[in-house]
Amino acid sequence: MLKHLGPSITYKLWILIRAVLSLNNIPTQWKEAYIYLILKPKKWQYYLNNTRPITLLDTVRKALVKLITNRLMNIFISHSILKSYNFVMLSHSFTFKLLHIIDNILYDIKYHYNKI
Repeated sequence: MLKHLGPSITYKLWILIRAVLSLNNIPTQWKEAYIYLILKPKKWQYYLNNTRPITLLDTVRKALVKLITNRLMNIFISHSILKSYNFVMLSHSFTFKLLHIIDNILYDIKYHYNKI
């Protein structure tokens, strides 16, 4: 939705976001989320397990969070702030080694659990 705004509205939105950040005053509506339950292709029978919850957030809030996340990620990458296996949260980083370790731990737990 935000991608299709004209230049005038985009600029005004940018001014709003800058004001929110500089005043450190996030609108109350941006702090709210709406959770809707979508039924799975099963009988409802009043079981929450038979639903898929989705959360709807304000579009401008999502854009603000994405902006902050991208800027923090660039800082983390350029200054090598995260060390060891904390790097997996960064974009353009490889998680294969960490996933391999987790897989080995799970295999070890399953193997020893079955022996008891």
